[in-house]
Amino acid sequence: QTILLAAVDPRVQVSVPCVMVSADMFGGCCCESGWRENGAPIHDAPHPHGLAEKVKTNNAEIAALAAPRPQLLISCGNDWTKHTPSKEYPFIKRIYDLYQKGSLVLNLHLPDDLHDYGFNKRIALYAFMSKHL
Repeated sequence: QTILLAAVDPRVQVSVPCVMVSADMFGGCCCESGWRENGAPIHDAPHPHGLAEKVKTNNAEIAALAAPRPQLLISCGNDWTKHTPSKEYPFIKRIYDLYQKGSLVLNLHLPDDLHDYGFNKRIALYAFMSKHL
């Protein structure tokens, strides 16, 4: 997923996570959740220093790690991204605002679209990439 790569690789200049960024749900398969060797998702990991507490995160926090590079969050109305305009996007925008780059993160919400990579989502990606690359 683009949010995982953009979070750890500074060579990613622009990212467009499509119907993935949610604070409540991180997917459910290895392509969406970054499953570790023990079968657990990366979002719920043992503490790196061996403390009893687990380290929990979500895709909104991971997507925010791309700041201040341009990012377009694409969300739709029939999956776990239905709250992105009111929940995840404002959170991520606040992180971008810390860099004074709030204008570089946008949310395209398609309330009637499905959880897919359909035409409307691809057209938005092409325009965003064309503008920022």
